[in-house]
Amino acid sequence: MSSDNKSRFLREGERHVRQGKITQAIQEYAKIVKDDPEDVLTLNIIGDLHLREGNTGEANRLFIQVAESYARNNYLLKAIAVYKKILTTDPQNEQVNSSVAALYVRQGLNVDARNQYILLADLCAKQGKSREALEAYEKVAEIDPTNSPVQLKLAESYLAQDSKDKAYESLAQAARSQMKDGDMPAAMTSFRRALALNLGSSEALKGFLESALRAGDLKEALDQVKESIDTATGDPALLEVLGCSYQAAGDLDRAERYFRILFNSDDSRFACFFPLSKAFLESGNADRALACLEPVIPVVISRRATESLVDAYQSILETNPEHLPTLHKLSEIFCAVNDDQQYISVLDKIADCHIRSGKPGEAMEPLGRILHAAPDNEVYLIKHRKVFEQAFPGVPYRLPLLESDGTSARSLSNATAKAVVESTCDAGSDSTIVEIDLLLNYGMKGKALELLRGVEMRRPKDQEVRSRIASLFRESGENRLAAEQYILLSALKREAREEEAAKKLLKEATDLAPDLASPRMDVVAFARERGIDLDIEPADPPGGASETPFEVDLSGDLSEIFFKDAHGLSEEQKSIPEGEQETAADEYAQDIPQHSGPESIEEQLQEADFYIRLGFHDEARAKLGEIIAISPDHPDLPARCGQLGIELTTTHAPEANATPEPAIQDAASASLSPEPVRATPAWGGMNTDASANSMFLDIIEEVNSLTNLEITREDFETHFNLGIAFREMGLTEDAIKEFQIAIKALDPQGSPRELIQCCGMLSTCFLEKNMPRSAIRWCRTGLDIKGISSHETMALRYDMAIAHTAADDVDQALDSFGMIFGLDPSYRDVARRIDDLKSGLGKHAL
Repeated sequence: MSSDNKSRFLREGERHVRQGKITQAIQEYAKIVKDDPEDVLTLNIIGDLHLREGNTGEANRLFIQVAESYARNNYLLKAIAVYKKILTTDPQNEQVNSSVAALYVRQGLNVDARNQYILLADLCAKQGKSREALEAYEKVAEIDPTNSPVQLKLAESYLAQDSKDKAYESLAQAARSQMKDGDMPAAMTSFRRALALNLGSSEALKGFLESALRAGDLKEALDQVKESIDTATGDPALLEVLGCSYQAAGDLDRAERYFRILFNSDDSRFACFFPLSKAFLESGNADRALACLEPVIPVVISRRATESLVDAYQSILETNPEHLPTLHKLSEIFCAVNDDQQYISVLDKIADCHIRSGKPGEAMEPLGRILHAAPDNEVYLIKHRKVFEQAFPGVPYRLPLLESDGTSARSLSNATAKAVVESTCDAGSDSTIVEIDLLLNYGMKGKALELLRGVEMRRPKDQEVRSRIASLFRESGENRLAAEQYILLSALKREAREEEAAKKLLKEATDLAPDLASPRMDVVAFARERGIDLDIEPADPPGGASETPFEVDLSGDLSEIFFKDAHGLSEEQKSIPEGEQETAADEYAQDIPQHSGPESIEEQLQEADFYIRLGFHDEARAKLGEIIAISPDHPDLPARCGQLGIELTTTHAPEANATPEPAIQDAASASLSPEPVRATPAWGGMNTDASANSMFLDIIEEVNSLTNLEITREDFETHFNLGIAFREMGLTEDAIKEFQIAIKALDPQGSPRELIQCCGMLSTCFLEKNMPRSAIRWCRTGLDIKGISSHETMALRYDMAIAHTAADDVDQALDSFGMIFGLDPSYRDVARRIDDLKSGLGKHAL
């Protein structure tokens, strides 16, 4: 067909529509479709005309053809919008509901897909189609595997079909979800049923014991799984849970047995012995508390995890301070990690224990070891002599000998010791760095830091040394000292012309100590103040005045921006002076009126009804709360409050300055929040046929109570575009719902531009629904967003003026149009609208 013929048929069809001749119009449009059956726009028009004629069957047949064409060409959102149009007249259509659910899955809208499949399963169950209902619930389980009611229902269905493997998987998944939700008795029941189907499952056994452990119901649980334990002890995770279970049940010997089997197969699981040691200690057996730790000592030292071992020994000593076997083990640990201070302290305690027990001879050995470690310590030299005289009266005193060369401890002078220390701490030697690394590996951070600070004084430009110092300060929580080192490192990187590294280090310092560092600080000057001379001149701080902020400028009306691409500014946008463009948002923000004109009770009730119809129950409650505060005796309130569970506790208007009753006060104090709460679709209101297949009916109530999953940030664009598609199809209420879901997916602080877009679309939709008060609220919400541009401000102010006009708030409308006119007299049709309002024709002009 030539383009001239198509244009002629279109004109004829439009003429017939204007004249109300729908049948003739359909005939003209059909001529186009006959030549081009894939012309979806014309097919959609014909379908709309059939709807006007009341021929829903033919209309929906055409809409299905349009939706399938969109889906084939990957216009998924448009396909969903067309299918939703069909469901408005035929909500029980199984094929369409299934197609919508599948499209939601393809689009990644898992929440909507889950709910659509649940609705489909409900329809199939009522029609007695158990197989189709089962398939729909399997889809729900794929999308939302943590839905335990659905998993349990699937398990029942699989058992009815003798599919034990599938039933086991569903029961195990349900049990895991119940554990996550904190319902341990239910989880135990589900795991027990899963074990009955698969006795050798270590996963189910582990889950069963873990849930029993959390529930505190261990004895019965362990008795029930005895026959499963021997067949599943090759699983390390199960061995650990078994050990923990027996430990919690008080059977410490069996717990130790399983922990030893576990440790022999995987020595990385040594940590389970520490709570076992504590359990032995709490039972009053300090010897067993110490002995059970013996196998893990080499592994703990090799993995440099001695802190936990030391803590376990200290716990024993808190109960029994003179438990000599524990003190000896503790001294061995401190000797192995070269912690001289703690090593000497423990040896001193051992010596004191022997002295108090009247065995001074046995105290000589630990005191001698102390002098080997600290040969110049006058306190221990005196103590050694005193104890020697008690142990060997009448025997001439002699000092212990060093093991290395037989030299007397006394002969090693302080001067010699100082020379040895200075020789090993030479700032330029590689051995110093090696020694520092060894100290760090064994957790001796204090000694390592001392050596590093000494090297820092001698080599102030050593970046490796500064980096290690910064890490130590950061690990110990001394953020300001760490930040200082990062600033100095940043200066050194700038000297080396490594600007990117310098910026990253300065950012690290700023994050740690914002009161000390900032992205604009002069790091070179900071370094020179601390005596580090750099071969560069201080440069302008990063982020200085030369950098200008970038403003994303959305030109023209918001609705025009959302529906077509803008390839430049329009003539009327270009006419706004540049200076005014930058300051328009500030001027508007100062003059935005805080209150609109009065709103009748009937209008507010209509708005509440609209929110109830959409399923926005929180918004509806807030609106009813406002009405209750104004007119608590209104005859239309009880029915609506009953729908939302609001109790009316007063039957008369409150006196002036009186405090409302609690139920009214809660509702009255609520305000309509622009952030929506997406309600669960009210499928529970659908009648259930008693003669239908009952297999799935008991799950419907469970599903109806489910709340929607968290809408993620990635969903914003999909829901926003779906809202636009719905609006194009004339489904304004569905569009409003999608725009509100899109807002919910946003971070209010991090996505101002997207919030402004949603506010613009919502104000436009509410104007189309003839709900000016709601449009005004969304305009105000958008205008209050920080960072709004001048053109966005003008577009929202224009929508607000239109809404005020529709609400008969002439003064407010004139104020809004007047501010736009003051900035740009040629903006859209503001001049004409001002004239119309002044002449009393404003609302008629809409």
